[in-house]
Amino acid sequence: MNFLFSAFSRWFSLLLVVLGVWGAPALADVLPPARWLEYSRLFDSLDICFQKSESDACQIPGHPAEGGGPGRCVQEGGSARRKNCILIKPVKVRRDIPAYPYRAEPATCDQVSSGNFTLPQELTCRTPPVVADRFCAARRAGDDCTIEGVVGDAQPETVMYAGRCEQLTQQYPYVNDGLRTAKREILQCKPLTVGPPPKPAQ
Repeated sequence: MNFLFSAFSRWFSLLLVVLGVWGAPALADVLPPARWLEYSRLFDSLDICFQKSESDACQIPGHPAEGGGPGRCVQEGGSARRKNCILIKPVKVRRDIPAYPYRAEPATCDQVSSGNFTLPQELTCRTPPVVADRFCAARRAGDDCTIEGVVGDAQPETVMYAGRCEQLTQQYPYVNDGLRTAKREILQCKPLTVGPPPKPAQ
């Protein structure tokens, strides 16, 4: 029974992540502005493309390195009412942040100690070390950093943005006697300003 519950918990946690934080195609390492869920690339069509027509210009808020920038409203699913704002020149940023582990809630760890719950590989009962993206490796919070991204597929172009390393708390939903939240600390290079469209690296 414990094995079946653990398997269900892992499946349901994955389902929550897929439904809650995964949407339009994008690189998983791109961290969006705080107004969206972590790792979210699913933009509300009624919010950004409301009362707009097919191919109308739209603007996704946020820095280009975090998924913001100018786009076009694109109709989806054959519904004229449902349109998503798709970036014209999305910036792909590879951060190389490990997918896990996250620290589970104390109540969950109490159940682990008593043998009533088995942790999935995404969770731990120890405080995981702070993990840094590749731009903040060997740096500390407050240090300057540079974000490197790529624009385009056929003829990719490298773009660079000035940033600063910030320590952030990431959350991971999972199921154990209800919906719970695991957490971890990361060190991430955040852009200094929203700024103009990306410029080619020199």
